[in-house]
Amino acid sequence: MLVAGIPAARADIEILDVAWAQGVEGYDAVNRHDAQAPLRQPLYLWMRVRGDAATYEALKARGKLPIRHRWIHYVGPDPDIDTLRPTDEISVGGVREALVGKLGTEIAGRGYFDWRTWSRKRNLRWGTQVVQVLYADGSPVMCNQPDDGRGPCVFRIKIAGDGQ
Repeated sequence: MLVAGIPAARADIEILDVAWAQGVEGYDAVNRHDAQAPLRQPLYLWMRVRGDAATYEALKARGKLPIRHRWIHYVGPDPDIDTLRPTDEISVGGVREALVGKLGTEIAGRGYFDWRTWSRKRNLRWGTQVVQVLYADGSPVMCNQPDDGRGPCVFRIKIAGDGQ
């Protein structure tokens, strides 16, 4: 399928790695969390994203940059993100409006961009944090899914104290 002359496969950035972490040092996630993070501590959603010149030009032309993290806090046994209001929508570092031009510079030198980017929340409460990865126009960034298909990039982690 072609969209405005660009193959659909080049319409999305590629997310190479994602981590929940307690911090970021030197552009890398440190003190990574798997399924649960502690209460009242900072939490980062860190990503490594890549795209080529065609991807960058298509996204820029369609007004899809910068990308955003929509953070949603949910208290309950199972988050249903379709019925909740976001608590924050954060333009992620490395793909903020002011830095979009730097992606073009990197592409000119290497033929692609390969960025580490993240957003964070501080002093988290008990429950589940859900982060949707979105383009500037609100459409979802697509990710490979466990069933070998593609779907919206949505990441979840439980926030709990000892014994919860």
